[in-house]
Amino acid sequence: MISKGHLATVFRGTWHGDVSVKVFNLRFSEGVSDAAVDANRRQLNAFKVEVASLKKTRHDNLVLFMGACLRPPNLAIVTSLCKGRTLFQEIHTRKYHFSLNKAILIATQITQV
Repeated sequence: MISKGHLATVFRGTWHGDVSVKVFNLRFSEGVSDAAVDANRRQLNAFKVEVASLKKTRHDNLVLFMGACLRPPNLAIVTSLCKGRTLFQEIHTRKYHFSLNKAILIATQITQV
């Protein structure tokens, strides 16, 4: 396990190399409340939007979409594994201060998407 959130858990795996597997935490069972059914419906729609976006996107600065499991309750997205720290971790956790040149380089890469 790499990380866990309210909507999904991300695992590290191997499939034609190192991959990231994002498994969505949806519960499809009898006797759940209407609020839970609505929440599942919203999560399922968010999952479908994410898969549709990833299928259309191919860029050097983004993780590579490799596949998805679309059969509820087994909903998952498989992407290439991005190694190292995230930009969020660098700024907020490590409190790293970027030089102006480095900040411009990062901003340029972000806008290329």
